[in-house]
Amino acid sequence: ENNNYIPMGFAYDYHIREQTLNLVPEWKKHISLVQAILLDDEQIKKYSDILPDITSLDESPLLIDFDTFKDEVVKRRAQAAHFFERKSDGFRAKINLDSPNLVFFSVPYDEGFTATVNGKKAEIELVNAGFMAVYCDAGQDIEIEFSYIPKGLKPGMTISIISLIATIAYIFAPRFMRREEF
Repeated sequence: ENNNYIPMGFAYDYHIREQTLNLVPEWKKHISLVQAILLDDEQIKKYSDILPDITSLDESPLLIDFDTFKDEVVKRRAQAAHFFERKSDGFRAKINLDSPNLVFFSVPYDEGFTATVNGKKAEIELVNAGFMAVYCDAGQDIEIEFSYIPKGLKPGMTISIISLIATIAYIFAPRFMRREEF
């Protein structure tokens, strides 16, 4: 039984840069990503006002140990979605936030996903080297919904339907085109 689990959909207090994360020993990187969300330079410009750099802490992220990890898990659980439901085409969650934040989901990023926050289209951020997050304003029972349609599904269905019609026409057309000869 894993006592250090974090529910799906949670917020962070800090961000970490890739250059900083690269200084962390490989076996401690996953611990660092519980403490801070990995953002690229463009995302840092957008979100640094709500997610300060982890290096602003007095204690260096390079000194993270297992006890710190357990403390961070407790913090992430306190900022986690209180409702999560899988759907046939995605998932939805509800979360309470005291301040604006990115809500992280440990679901691999894919261009086929779309997201809404409280019914309004939301930009999906590629974070933590391959996962998804969405920006949410502060509030109670914020509803986040992700839907998934594989890229190329609609054109593939269109091509399949056209091919089926062409095949049926190919099979049955000769029967209608035969002329009776006397």
